Amino acid sequence: MSEMVERRARGGGGSARRAERTAVSFETAKFIQRNIPNFEILNEEALQIIEYNAETVLEEIGVNFVENEA
Repeated sequence: MSEMVERRARGGGGSARRAERTAVSFETAKFIQRNIPNFEILNEEALQIIEYNAETVLEEIGVNFVENEA
């Protein structure tokens, strides 16, 4: 009787292994952690002055939306 030679099948194909070797991989940070504290440039009064003046400009001058079909 002849002995049967048992061959073990390879997992995946050659192209899959080649693609894995040549694939560009890099690790990215999951999130950025801020290590410096927030810095308030303007106080509440200054923000209110800016908002008031912005509303005045919009009321007196307005805004023209060019090519707006809405």
